[in-house]
Amino acid sequence: MQIAARRNAEADSYYWRINQWILPFYTFIAGPLDQKRAHCHIWVPVDDEWTDTWDIIWSPFEPLTDQEVFAMTGGPNPHIASLDPATGYLRANVSNHFFIDREVQRTKSFTGIAGIREQDAAVTTGMGAIVDRTKEHLGTSDMAIIAMRRILLQGAKDLLKGIEPYVAQHPEEMRVRGWSYVLPRREDFAGDPEARRLSTTLVP
Repeated sequence: MQIAARRNAEADSYYWRINQWILPFYTFIAGPLDQKRAHCHIWVPVDDEWTDTWDIIWSPFEPLTDQEVFAMTGGPNPHIASLDPATGYLRANVSNHFFIDREVQRTKSFTGIAGIREQDAAVTTGMGAIVDRTKEHLGTSDMAIIAMRRILLQGAKDLLKGIEPYVAQHPEEMRVRGWSYVLPRREDFAGDPEARRLSTTLVP
């Protein structure tokens, strides 16, 4: 599944952010405009209530800089601010309110929580381990969630019939990446050759 978000750039161009999700648990996140980095998350279910998350930055042409490495777990806007290497868990959690700083929330950050991973965890764990989805009211802004659930449900039904997901035996389908870019305005975005090129893997 490919998700596209479009914003106005110049009068004749749009800024695009493309994220992708591939069965069973891979998400490709939009990278920088220069296309030198790729971002991926891997969500591996442990049981009905726990999931291991792997956050990846890939640099195929050059080593990551010391600043980039530091930015993952330190720096002013870390991706993971409170990871405990000894346990693999976040130090920020429900019991300590994810170290929310109300002054920072009031003056600098919408959440007041340091770390993108911590912000995501605060939202997802706040719902509880298991949620009754029949009580949800999804709308047009939830189209990606609706589409992903349909794919998962269909995949489960297919497995019951002995039909394996197509991607399981077709690893070439994994050779994609998320990206961000400024492209000329056109209605047939899906047919844009530059958009198709950008969606493929960083390496041949």
